[in-house]
Amino acid sequence: MRSSNSILIEPHQQNLLFRRKEEYRRKIKLVEIAENIPGFVQINQLDTFGLLYAGDDVVDYVSIAVYALPDKNITDYEKQHTFSSMFIFKTSNIRFINKPIFITEFGVKGPEEYKATWLEDAARILNKNPQVVGVNYFNMSDTPGAWGEIKEPDWSITLETLHRFLEVLDRDN
Repeated sequence: MRSSNSILIEPHQQNLLFRRKEEYRRKIKLVEIAENIPGFVQINQLDTFGLLYAGDDVVDYVSIAVYALPDKNITDYEKQHTFSSMFIFKTSNIRFINKPIFITEFGVKGPEEYKATWLEDAARILNKNPQVVGVNYFNMSDTPGAWGEIKEPDWSITLETLHRFLEVLDRDN
């Protein structure tokens, strides 16, 4: 069976995907009833997102995380991707879903000037994509030990870098 996003699904996986999708729908509806808050869908597995999308009737926002590191094992900050390339990659499976996007986490590691340049690119891309209704920068070092033997990335930025980001966001809007 081919899904709408052209992924080959083995017959034994079809029932599991259907059950997961229905479980997501049920959980989202319970949260909405209990707390009267919007339903969010977080994209972590891009290859199955279209198959697990709970449906427009229960999803109000789609959320993504956009980090510069395409792979956890990369330690050289210069091998990171631009915000624009990661944003395009992360939104590729949701471009046909007409829901607002909230970037729940985004970040970049490296020297401060590198971070500032990366964030200026982010501001320009965010301004070109009105479906993004909010962002949350992960402004801290990652959890100690979370990256195994690799030193955890320090995503934190200075106030000056934040202001540069906000200036580009305002100026190019």
